[in-house]
Amino acid sequence: MLKKNIVLHIGYPKCASTSLQENLFMKHPDILDLNFKGRYKDDSKISHQLKSLKDNLVFSTDISFDKNKALNNLRNIYNYFKEDLSNKIPIISNEDITNPWFTDLGVKAKIIKEVFNNPKIIILIRNQKELLRSLYDMMPHPLGKFHTGYSYSFIEWLNTSLKFESRSFIGALDFYKVVKKYFCLFDKKNVKVFLFEEFVENQEQFIEKISKFIGIDYKKSISLINKSNVKNSFHTHKLGLIAKKYTNYYPLSKILEYIPSSIKKKVKIQIIKKLEPYKLLKDEKEIINSFFYSSNKSLEKLLKIDLKKFNYY
Repeated sequence: MLKKNIVLHIGYPKCASTSLQENLFMKHPDILDLNFKGRYKDDSKISHQLKSLKDNLVFSTDISFDKNKALNNLRNIYNYFKEDLSNKIPIISNEDITNPWFTDLGVKAKIIKEVFNNPKIIILIRNQKELLRSLYDMMPHPLGKFHTGYSYSFIEWLNTSLKFESRSFIGALDFYKVVKKYFCLFDKKNVKVFLFEEFVENQEQFIEKISKFIGIDYKKSISLINKSNVKNSFHTHKLGLIAKKYTNYYPLSKILEYIPSSIKKKVKIQIIKKLEPYKLLKDEKEIINSFFYSSNKSLEKLLKIDLKKFNYY
């Protein structure tokens, strides 16, 4: 049915996923974007199939995974887009497939194998120190400790995660084990690891590499990225992060309804100050470096890429 391999972009989170989804995958004329939140979100007939497939990939456990349902979703999706599939490359992009908060990453890899057999797989990784810092910044922090901006310290969060490594998200950030798992299950030439740091350092070179791996016109890709001014997307509007960092479920607009207009401006200013990215302390960096040192050295050897350049160890 497919003339070209389906491509799965599986994350990691906080590694330019949104930028790639919104500025490349959704807009490139050679790509059939199968993200249920994308251009088909208002088409109930297909959005349900896309969401159901996504849920199977992201949330299923070894026991709950329904292979027949997933394959049926995929058949319905392919039938719906059969004309597009003749000249476009289908891509499913969802960073939650490697989201450390959800089910075991090894289970997810096996599920991908059962559903897609041998797709092309894109894995984007990021220096664990920066990735952990970014995850910490994005975690909900209740207003109860508004004076600090955080409900618990980074070191408390880190030490608890390390103590329960096998049951916490931090084990999922062992990139060497994850990549090795995908290399064992899939054709190595169809699994490609990209560095978030290379995206930041030289976007055009990064986009050319990822476009050639996907099999699309890289010049069109670069043009789309340049037009979108992706650099500005890193500087997310600070007030838009309030719901995630301070309030769990209550947006800033709701909170401000109960604040007298005379002090609203001061409150906004104070919140913005608290939204500055957390800066890791020296001992925190050393703990993370020590924990991932051996794994990152093995990954560097496996992929034959320079990870030291980007401070992975």
